[in-house]
Order: sequence, then C-alpha cells, then structure tokens
Amino acid sequence: VQTVMDNRYTFLLSRRRRKIGPNDLFGQILVACDEIAYFSATAGDKKTQELFAALLRDIVARGRAVGIIVAAATQRPSSDIIPPSLRDLFAWRFAGRCTNDVSSDIVLGHGWYARGFSSNSIDPNNQGEGYL
Repeated sequence: VQTVMDNRYTFLLSRRRRKIGPNDLFGQILVACDEIAYFSATAGDKKTQELFAALLRDIVARGRAVGIIVAAATQRPSSDIIPPSLRDLFAWRFAGRCTNDVSSDIVLGHGWYARGFSSNSIDPNNQGEGYL
C-alpha cells in the first residue's frame, strides 16, 4: 500500500498537484483493519507492534490525498492500544455503546461527553446504534 501511495504522490508531483481528483484514473483503495489491538498490542513483540503502528499512521496521514482510505476498528482505542498520534488522524469516528463516559470520549474525542454526547447513553438493546 505504501508503494502504491508513493507512486501516486510521484504522479502528482510530476503534475504539480497535491491530491488526486475525480478525473484521475486512480480508483479509491480501502484499507480495512479490524481489531487494531491485535496488531498493535497483542501479536508479535514490542518492536513489531511499534512498526505496525508507524506504518498504519503513515497510510492514514498521507493516504487520503491519493485516494487511500483507512477504516480501522478496535473495541477500546486507548493510548496503550492506539497511539494518540495515530488515533487523532482519523477524521471520522464511530462509537457504539460504551460502558462509561470516559470510554466514549476515548472513541469520539476528548470533550464530547461534556458537549452532551456519550455513547454510554445508548440503549444496550439497540444494537448498531452509535455516534458518528
């Protein structure tokens, strides 16, 4: 994915542009990563986990401009699972029901509970409901 991303940036640079447009021949690429925690905190050793986080951060940070979008999921994106420097790059976040307001703020971003949005208030019987 990084090679494709780099190639697309080379293309844009050769045309003195900063992002791809709707008339470019490139299709969109979706990088789906289910359960980031497995790769960032469970599998492998610390060095491998840090490498995974760094590579994913690069794709999230640079990919949007060249049509590479990352959709990632984990049950609780706390700082020991997803480094804040990576977590904060995601422009869109979805929080299903959380067990407390702190967990909801970890997903949605600091301060959303204080603004009246907490996924802790979601009815546990309404599966699929959440805040985006």
